[in-house]
Amino acid sequence: VRYTPVATVVIGKGETWQIYPNPSQTDMYLNGSGSAPLTLRILDISGREIWQQALPSPTFPYALPSSLLTAESLYVLEITTPHSRQVFKLLRQ
Repeated sequence: VRYTPVATVVIGKGETWQIYPNPSQTDMYLNGSGSAPLTLRILDISGREIWQQALPSPTFPYALPSSLLTAESLYVLEITTPHSRQVFKLLRQ
């Protein structure tokens, strides 16, 4: 298994996100610097929503529901805050 390095992404109003490990065979985590409410969505490769969660007061690191990512495939994580919307690829191996 070869992992990609953890990448820090700064979006809009100083919001910083990290998703690790990615790719993963087990749990994945979201780490963030913001305290604003956010909504997380995971979609499969066809765009079908698998999961959605509103976090009014997020605490980090946040464990993503990897038990829902059952197939070895590419998924999409969408993070929406009052200031921005960002999309990340999740690879389940």
